[in-house]
Amino acid sequence: MNKRISHSISLISLAICIFCALFADGVAQTNSEILKRKISIDVENESFEVVVRRLIQKEDLAFGLEVSSLDADRMEYDIYPFILKDASNKTIVDDEWLTFHFPEWPYKYKNRFTLNFRDAEVEKVIEEFVRQMKNYDWELADGVINIVPVKGRDKRLSEFLDLQIGKGFSLQAGDPKTEVEPAIMLNMPEVIQFAMSKRLSIYCSFIEWCSECSNVFDEDLEVQPMRLRDMLNRITRQKRGAWRVIISESRNPNSPELLELDI
Repeated sequence: MNKRISHSISLISLAICIFCALFADGVAQTNSEILKRKISIDVENESFEVVVRRLIQKEDLAFGLEVSSLDADRMEYDIYPFILKDASNKTIVDDEWLTFHFPEWPYKYKNRFTLNFRDAEVEKVIEEFVRQMKNYDWELADGVINIVPVKGRDKRLSEFLDLQIGKGFSLQAGDPKTEVEPAIMLNMPEVIQFAMSKRLSIYCSFIEWCSECSNVFDEDLEVQPMRLRDMLNRITRQKRGAWRVIISESRNPNSPELLELDI
């Protein structure tokens, strides 16, 4: 009887290994297909905001951004929340559009981007885009372009993204995408404990910023326990758009620094 049980367990283990290998191979093929896909972009002296919006909405690319402490002034690599939360609004904008719609946010971008590509592979476009960002490198993880600092990397952000989350959550089709941030930042004990241990104040921008965006999930979202970075990638792969994390100074000099997630 014990031999039969042992044999059954071995077969189950083998089946699991084969499934995992096939799954991993499928993800790798998907990543490869994304990198080799041909896209076009023609921008001259535009902001990070505009470039990312075009790549998300016109070319259906998804991004994750861990902001360098060298750029943590809440200006250089800010992404307006409705762009992160919903890629369904296909309006392509430029800096003039942003200034007109958000005059209260007079951001003066230090960095400008020029990209002139026609029918070029995604890999080549992103390589040049990130090169112009100066402080970053990138990798494709689970179908999402992760941009990470190589200069000014805040160890606290790395620790934050490496948190092992012990409990997942779910949202149903029709639920607002704005419910993702509080589900992570306000309801996960690992995140709350981390912020307290680092003396950081949790900040969420889960506000409906854009009345013309359909900020609801088209299908159910099931999030399993896993590392936080992987969780953000999985969510973004389904909802599209981007995620961004940053630690920045509070506008009140007497308040703690802000730990901010936009997704």
